[in-house]
Amino acid sequence: MREQKLEEVLDVMERVLGAALRNLQEAATALDRAYSDWGRPLPRPRKFIIAPGVVWPGGNPADLMRVRVDGEDLNFVLVLSTDIVKRCRGQPRLVLRAVRRLQAAAAWCHRRADGLKRAIQNEMAQQHEALADLEAELVLKTLGEAP
Repeated sequence: MREQKLEEVLDVMERVLGAALRNLQEAATALDRAYSDWGRPLPRPRKFIIAPGVVWPGGNPADLMRVRVDGEDLNFVLVLSTDIVKRCRGQPRLVLRAVRRLQAAAAWCHRRADGLKRAIQNEMAQQHEALADLEAELVLKTLGEAP
């Protein structure tokens, strides 16, 4: 009975971690796509220590789709929630901390993407203002040359 309960708890931990990993992967993909679509370099990434030996992003800060596990860069798909549970020694407190860190990393990605969107909107507004000023100058010049 006790072993069955333990397996159920471990299963819940793995599912919660799996959902958090997928959420981070989606957020990192969206951030990477947003920056590459606009031809901008990625922001300096913040390092998130998810669990002992697990760091996001991996060794190359420009590659948000990699997770460093014991010094080796792995794709998100290869980082299994079972591995993180094992690294947390099955302790709910440590697993919850890993989930919170994954959520914080995803929130960081969302904030960077929102910041890029605002910056681009600001640049577009400035360009529209400059274009309007140029058109006004052209109109003034044309009116000044009229007989």
